[in-house]
Amino acid sequence: MELGRYINARRKLLSLTQEELANRTGLSREFISLVERNQQSVSMNNLQRICKSLEIKTSELVRQMEEDEEKSNISNQDR
Repeated sequence: MELGRYINARRKLLSLTQEELANRTGLSREFISLVERNQQSVSMNNLQRICKSLEIKTSELVRQMEEDEEKSNISNQDR
């Protein structure tokens, strides 16, 4: 799964709108939207701001992405 989908899923889990996340991070709603659609890359600084606002450590988000990638690779090998 791509980074934007994780951000989107976490935001929805916390019942936040893109506008609310933008306000928490100091980033624009448009930027958040582009990131969630994987149409905008994210600097480490902005990723940390987003993660803090989503109440998750950056390292935890990356770990989740890596675990899901490993599961996907294993699943693809079984086919």
